[in-house]
Amino acid sequence: MEFIKDRCRTTSGRRCDFCSSHGWKSPKLFQGIHARYPDYSKLPKFHYKDVFDTTMFQADNTNREVDDYLPRAQLKKQFYDGSISLDKPENIEEFCKKYIVEENYVREYVNHLLTLQRSNDIRQNQRKNDKRARKAKQYWNGLASSYEKLNKLYTDEVVKCLKYHKLLLMGYKKDKIMRIVSQVNRSEEDNIVRQCEDEESDYEDEDYDNDEENDDGRDEVVTLV
Repeated sequence: MEFIKDRCRTTSGRRCDFCSSHGWKSPKLFQGIHARYPDYSKLPKFHYKDVFDTTMFQADNTNREVDDYLPRAQLKKQFYDGSISLDKPENIEEFCKKYIVEENYVREYVNHLLTLQRSNDIRQNQRKNDKRARKAKQYWNGLASSYEKLNKLYTDEVVKCLKYHKLLLMGYKKDKIMRIVSQVNRSEEDNIVRQCEDEESDYEDEDYDNDEENDDGRDEVVTLV
């Protein structure tokens, strides 16, 4: 069972019987474990102060900031604001002394951040190129006739496809997709019907020509008789 001493004071406004009858075993009363603080008196060796000698306040008696002496957090912050880089060895040396960390670890983490930054730039450029390619892309029936293909598109691309087919732009994405598919299928059916009608018309024309030829033959026979 977990127990936090003097938590009763914050919840009920007074100490319970157990907290009142049992004192602290530690040398002093403090709220949790303080964040570590560098011991500059032992430089050039890197050490932190003892937990009981570590203060919770800054020089102006205000509370210390979160991760104020955490090397990784501070190095990341200074890297992105441009105050530290591999081209500034004096800044790296100053950082190592202030945050009690060896220089090789600082350089390794800066290299890691540079790799992440380059990868991020590559992804951003790729997204921009893909976005431009999508905007310039045309949509034909081969794409619009498949619900699965249309569902992979972004909403603005579906809207562009609706405009291409001159359809209503309102509704959710799935409604827009179904509207496009229905329109394309309807157009294909109309084309099939039109093609069948054209073929029937061609057959009728051929039958009419054959009938005329047969009529001409019979007339010649009658004339000869």
